[in-house]
Amino acid sequence: MIVVADSSPIHYLTLIGEAHLLGALFEDVVLPRAVVAELLSEGAPAAVRDWVRSPPKWVRIEAAEESALASLHEPHLHPGESEAIVLAELLKADYLLMDERYGRRVAHSRGIPVVGTLGILEKGDERGMIADFPARLKLLGETSFFVTDALTNALLLRHQERVQRRKAQ
Repeated sequence: MIVVADSSPIHYLTLIGEAHLLGALFEDVVLPRAVVAELLSEGAPAAVRDWVRSPPKWVRIEAAEESALASLHEPHLHPGESEAIVLAELLKADYLLMDERYGRRVAHSRGIPVVGTLGILEKGDERGMIADFPARLKLLGETSFFVTDALTNALLLRHQERVQRRKAQ
């Protein structure tokens, strides 16, 4: 399975110690060059910059050709978002990993399936890959990641249902 990642899922999963989920859930994670530049910027946390400087083997870095990027006429997207959408199309990716609402809308309009940070965490929890899902959500809430209380409560309720199903088996 191939996925193309925008910066925010990498950023937040690294901050909460769950970036390994990407390699466990998806075989091939592609980072666009513009996303790598964002993750290496001075404003990025040191842990994120360190992760990008020495990425795991399941990560590869690619650049979209300028002609392909020119085909995406969306001035409200950041360069990383634009390149991620274009690469997801070109590579026929199974998923685009992206959190930003506008970018997700653009991707959906182009027929690209999108999963965000919360979806990745939930997929990891469904497969029993996260030791303490509620603690990870709490840790995520302590970053600059925005999630409503209603969504957090829905995620925790689904987690509790999964725990109950596992106990019943």
